[in-house]
Amino acid sequence: MDQNLYVQVFVAFSLNNYNGTIDLISKIFGDKSNKVERQVNIVLLNQRATSYFKLQLFKEAFKDIQSSIDMGFDLKQDEKLLYMY
Repeated sequence: MDQNLYVQVFVAFSLNNYNGTIDLISKIFGDKSNKVERQVNIVLLNQRATSYFKLQLFKEAFKDIQSSIDMGFDLKQDEKLLYMY
């Protein structure tokens, strides 16, 4: 994964730029050449879900949370991933 994109995601999310966060994460997921670890995918999905939630786009937020669960996200096992951002 392009480290610069991840830094941009972190900055956008930290500045409450939720539309920017969604766009950047969607760009990362849209680039099939990006090979991203499971845990990074889960963090990105959770960041995007949070961004959707903050914008009151609840259906999209639910889809991303469901996708992270489908990837094996387990709150008890992966709780630390929620606090990475």
